[in-house]
Amino acid sequence: MRVFVVALALITGTGLYLGCTNSEHSDTGEFIIEFGELDGVEGQGLSFARESKRIPLRYRQDGYLFGVRITPPTNESYEVRFVHYLPAVPRDTAGKVSGAPVSQEGRVIEGSGDVSEGISVYPFGFDPGDPEGEYKVEVYLNGTRMAVLPYSVYKE
Repeated sequence: MRVFVVALALITGTGLYLGCTNSEHSDTGEFIIEFGELDGVEGQGLSFARESKRIPLRYRQDGYLFGVRITPPTNESYEVRFVHYLPAVPRDTAGKVSGAPVSQEGRVIEGSGDVSEGISVYPFGFDPGDPEGEYKVEVYLNGTRMAVLPYSVYKE
């Protein structure tokens, strides 16, 4: 399995499926988009651990990651872009989101497009000062919004 790890940011529709597959592409003819917790080490290989819409406010620096796994319908390349909606302005937008366009008083962060092929895992992580509350991430594939993934972030 080919896994591309893209260090995006702070956390931060149609075709959303919360199943699992072992092949390089989806047998449904649609992109499969899954959201939840990840296992592994960023930069050394990550795997999708479990679907979840409740994410604990644990920090990237401590090794906690969550994110999106995308399984395409074919082995052709595709473009992926994320737009993150935060419940409040984070204390700091340095680090992995520095340089990313931030709008609406710092509550919307737009990632740049990345090209992938095969199954891809995109990790997100929190930094100190990130807010708890209701988030959502929009997933764009080849320029089309394919999923809106709401999730709750809570302090443990």
